[in-house]
Amino acid sequence: MRGLLLALGVVTAVPFSTAASPKDILACQLEDGSQVQLKSEADPARGGERFYLRRDGITEDAFVDIPGADYVGNLVLSKCLDHVLIFAINYGTPYFKGRLLRKPAGAGQPQNINFAEKSLPILIYLNKWETKLVIPNTGYEVTSKYLVYRSLTNKGQDERALPTDSLPNKNRHRVIQITP
Repeated sequence: MRGLLLALGVVTAVPFSTAASPKDILACQLEDGSQVQLKSEADPARGGERFYLRRDGITEDAFVDIPGADYVGNLVLSKCLDHVLIFAINYGTPYFKGRLLRKPAGAGQPQNINFAEKSLPILIYLNKWETKLVIPNTGYEVTSKYLVYRSLTNKGQDERALPTDSLPNKNRHRVIQITP
């Protein structure tokens, strides 16, 4: 049922199954003062966990970039850094699936960056208008050293990651290092 609702673009509260109670992993206060919680639920049949976010009283799948997708894996990254939630799972070699969530004060909508790469992110660049996420390019599907994902306030995530051989300019950005 949940997959059907997501495929139709309907946003609803996601009920946890009765087989296992949800486990709290991490709570993060975003820049606008709101709280978001990362939760998980064991999925023994698939050998991993299913992940959820609870925000503004609503529980949703943690990964919403592909409607109807059902990601189950093992948590490899979960941090709240400078009012930014970032997490990733290993859901099948060689890729990590992750999401960054930020809500700058005064922004109408949260900034989301969804990613699926062979490496975990190493840096976050923040300013009032944008968020950039830097991931080393492992596997060289493109011929660059880094992949930079970007999301703009009230506009959303760029369609593709920018391949580059140098790190983004730090000018006008707070730079946060992500350590596993």
